[in-house]
Amino acid sequence: MAKKVERKQDIHHRKVREIARKYKRDGYTVKVEGVRGYGRPATVGAQRHRPDIEAMKSGKRVIVEVKTARSLARDKDQLKTFARSASYRSGTEFHLVVTNPRKRQAESKRSIMDRNSRIHESSRLKSIDKPPRPKEKSR
Repeated sequence: MAKKVERKQDIHHRKVREIARKYKRDGYTVKVEGVRGYGRPATVGAQRHRPDIEAMKSGKRVIVEVKTARSLARDKDQLKTFARSASYRSGTEFHLVVTNPRKRQAESKRSIMDRNSRIHESSRLKSIDKPPRPKEKSR
């Protein structure tokens, strides 16, 4: 269990660092939660949620939150707070990034392909097993 949680955190942190580097390359001042070398983003809302990334450039502010598919449902209130805050403040955008392990995505694509292949094979076999339809007599 600990390894699974650790792996999901690694995926999350890797994506956060990747996005932060992109904003920094694009000339933004970037603050990142939990990454050395960046300041901490400001808190948002009455519950004082802190986004993963806060990027600012020329009066534009971007709040970025990275989630895995599993954490998406769990953190609905936090996401609503970020979205509401961005909608009330001019020049502020909220970006939600959903990331998952690449291996798992490849496995799920493979299992879908396998399932579709089995369905196709099954329908092919059913058509072989059916006796031919009697021909209608012409008058």
